[in-house]
Amino acid sequence: MDVSDTIIAISSPPGRSRRTLLRLSGPDAFGLLGLPDPPRGCSRHEIELPEGRLPVVVLVARGPASFTGDDLVELVVPGSRCLVDLLQRRLHDRAASTGAHLRDAGPGEFTARAFFNGRIDLLQAERIAELRAKSAAIAAAKAQAK
Repeated sequence: MDVSDTIIAISSPPGRSRRTLLRLSGPDAFGLLGLPDPPRGCSRHEIELPEGRLPVVVLVARGPASFTGDDLVELVVPGSRCLVDLLQRRLHDRAASTGAHLRDAGPGEFTARAFFNGRIDLLQAERIAELRAKSAAIAAAKAQAK
């Protein structure tokens, strides 16, 4: 895990929903979205895509006061998987064209960054991992019951 990269991941549960949460964390998080100096908090924004403008809600937390300890942006976007995939491709393309380092986050990587940056302790990190495992087990049991 390279903590100098900016990472991106869908942070909402899988399945159909009206909205999807897309999270970016790292040194290039603001720049990739064209937000050079965003204020902390929540605002509306539009992201240019080849197909048109995508309205999003942007939640900004500046490092080191964010969960991960890095600059953090959460995008609330329409829940269409096609739109989310298009947006992720657009951000990866923008990173490649600007020399930014963006990659998909691995499982638990946001939590690992929080631990390495001193935002949470080992016990808290383990509890988050246990919660994630338990949630996955419950979801699997529900899927089998159908």
